[in-house]
Amino acid sequence: MKDYQYTLGVDAGNISIIGPDTIKKYGLRYKSKKRDYSHMFFRVRLKKDENITIVVSDTYIDGDSQSFTVEASKAGTYYVGDACYLIKKWNEFLEDTDYLNNMPEDCTTVNTGGDGLFKVTAEVF
Repeated sequence: MKDYQYTLGVDAGNISIIGPDTIKKYGLRYKSKKRDYSHMFFRVRLKKDENITIVVSDTYIDGDSQSFTVEASKAGTYYVGDACYLIKKWNEFLEDTDYLNNMPEDCTTVNTGGDGLFKVTAEVF
């Protein structure tokens, strides 16, 4: 089991897990491995059938924490952060997902209720 803790900036009211198939289709906005993007998103390498659970603390939705789990249907790099920071073809992604209401199989999202900084804890198991 591996744990991650980050404080992530949110600009489009969501924290999402974006999987490798979706990144392949829509592109990754920030590709440089030399820059530190940990204030915007983090990467998690998952093996097939591993799970990742994300807890977003103190959202604007009644001050509650929101959590969600994704099972990797295939091995690869999964990204956690505001989808607007992750997806290069953002407008196409929004249209195809009905504005994050119908996410692809290798993705999920949680509504933070607004923008700002959110403490995100991730557990891989």
